[in-house]
Amino acid sequence: MPDESWDHGFARSLAIFLSGEGIHSIGEKGEQIVDDNFYLIFNAHYEGLEFVLPKKKKYGRVWEKVIDTDLDGGDTPNETYTAGSGVQIAGRAIQVYRCIE
Repeated sequence: MPDESWDHGFARSLAIFLSGEGIHSIGEKGEQIVDDNFYLIFNAHYEGLEFVLPKKKKYGRVWEKVIDTDLDGGDTPNETYTAGSGVQIAGRAIQVYRCIE
């Protein structure tokens, strides 16, 4: 990637889908370990950006924002979004979404 590509704001952002069914560890009783699905958004750019939550329903139909580093100290986001919704993230912030359906 050439150096000038880093001048684009979107080049300083990243989203990651973490599947709760993708855990390869086995529990103490030999059971498969399963967790919720999560979607993490990282924005290192100084300006806010818009991301789109996963559109395919197999990843999740309803997402709850559980962490937003742009909020004041003890505030919790408490917002839900449907699959394929656009979400705004502030500059230099992190957001975490948990699949609830």
